[in-house]
Amino acid sequence: MALKIMLLMELSIMLTLLAPIVLVRGKLASKHPMLLLSAWHSSLLTAALALLLALGILIANGVLAQVDHPGAIGWLDPLAAAILAWGALAILGVIGVRIWWQADALAKEAREAADRFSVFFGRSVRHMAMGRWYVRLVEFPVPIVAALQSPRGIIVSTEARDRLSERELRAVLWHEDTHLAHRHSAAVTIGRLAQSCVPMLPAAERMAQATSLVVELIADDRAAAHSGAGNVASALVKLGGDSETTALRAARLRAGASRAGNGWKLAATGIWAAPLIPLAIALWPVG
Repeated sequence: MALKIMLLMELSIMLTLLAPIVLVRGKLASKHPMLLLSAWHSSLLTAALALLLALGILIANGVLAQVDHPGAIGWLDPLAAAILAWGALAILGVIGVRIWWQADALAKEAREAADRFSVFFGRSVRHMAMGRWYVRLVEFPVPIVAALQSPRGIIVSTEARDRLSERELRAVLWHEDTHLAHRHSAAVTIGRLAQSCVPMLPAAERMAQATSLVVELIADDRAAAHSGAGNVASALVKLGGDSETTALRAARLRAGASRAGNGWKLAATGIWAAPLIPLAIALWPVG
């Protein structure tokens, strides 16, 4: 049992420290954003599961040691086992409080964003069916296109509609549809919550920031697959103005970096097998 705890803790610490550092380096985000996002979330799940299993074993061992159960770690006396168990509970409590605190802050941000968007619904609004999309067209002199989870749909300002050609508008709608279909808002939230658990780790902050960009690249790629990379790139330029990030995204699309092969897509799916590692360690029939 002691060996299991050690292996699980080492796995959790290694992934927590190394995954953000490794994933934010190089051109993985630009060339294979879906793979990066899958690897990031898989490493988060694996690290969290390994930590929970290690702490759970420590807590269970503390209980078993008090009743002199043969399943307890033999070289730990009941007092030491109880101290470790309480320490494990304290760690779980600290993590839980940090996640709750960050989740509350994110919920407040979401409410404020909803209040900002509510200004659109006080304006002249027309509801339009454009192919597979239910679009709210609002009178507004600024080019805005946004996907809303609640009420679910896509907002398009009249200025954005007027700037874009029909093909470019369709490309933008595919982009926003991807955010809704893949629940990218949840992906960004997960990154922020993970950052709150290790606030002292700069790489975790960079990874949370990178997640916001990666979901945009994924949406760009899906829109390009349906409407053409040129249409997505030109729409980005027309809507994004002089933004450096927008210019880089448009240049990436024109360079064809969005064309990921099936092998990379398979890798992005297969990497989700990683959480089986801590489960295998926990179920390993070794004392």
